[in-house]
Amino acid sequence: MKPIKAIVLLVAFLLPLTSQAAMLQWPVEFDEPWTHISSTFGPRLKASDDYNYEFHTGLDIAGDTTDAVVAAADGEVFRIYQEGDEDSDYPNGGNVVILKHHTDSAIRFHKHNYHVYYTLYLHLDSINSALAEGDAVSAGDELGLIGQSGTTEFDHLHFEVRVNSTCSLSSDCNTTGFEPHVHPLRFLDYPEQAEVTLSRLVFQDDFLLTIWSKHREVDINKIVVNNRTINFSTRRGAVRQTNSWHSLQPGKFSTRSRKYALTIWYHHMLQSTKPIHVQVYDVHNHIVADQQWSN
Repeated sequence: MKPIKAIVLLVAFLLPLTSQAAMLQWPVEFDEPWTHISSTFGPRLKASDDYNYEFHTGLDIAGDTTDAVVAAADGEVFRIYQEGDEDSDYPNGGNVVILKHHTDSAIRFHKHNYHVYYTLYLHLDSINSALAEGDAVSAGDELGLIGQSGTTEFDHLHFEVRVNSTCSLSSDCNTTGFEPHVHPLRFLDYPEQAEVTLSRLVFQDDFLLTIWSKHREVDINKIVVNNRTINFSTRRGAVRQTNSWHSLQPGKFSTRSRKYALTIWYHHMLQSTKPIHVQVYDVHNHIVADQQWSN
């Protein structure tokens, strides 16, 4: 194995961004709920599965069994599944509540405008006994309590936003041809101060990029290196850990982590003499890091 040819470390990008109007309220009642995120949307190493790679389709928000889970927006109860229900579409999710919502402001997703979306609440310790499918709910209404029902090892809420349908691409009911999950931080009130650090390693003709962001800045959604794009929302280049032209290696992350890290190994990127141009985008399509290196 040949030695690494170059190491370059960049200082952090600190970019003030325009705040976005939040469409949803947080599904928990903590003062700073983003500090309770134990897994963000996108590539991760799943602690309950020996830290194997997984594309995570929601936010994990840590808490206790006394912490309420509340509706993120006005809507209606679409489905309720109790742990052990044989007809549950989410057997690993334990106690699950799904709400259906309508919005006058279109949600742009996969080049289409949608006005229907769903919010999903998994691993609940218990579900509010007053809830029934078809009931109207208001934002802030209690749905249940944070827990660890289903397949998990700690008390938390797994929270998802799905656009137009609840049906995953692999399910028989999917008619869109794409995954419906969207990064929840696109719709939640979240600190809009990007602080991202890029570092690179050069190994033979491969290019290794590591993206570092602070714990409260876990809304990265797209990475573009020259003409190669990884997009978490569309799953482009992110579903599998190893792909034809790159490999993904997320760092371990929890509520105790000070930083979130994602390393991407770009294969044969340096066979060309073209400069390496890296751009990192957040869920609002803001550029939060922009750097070019000569090759």
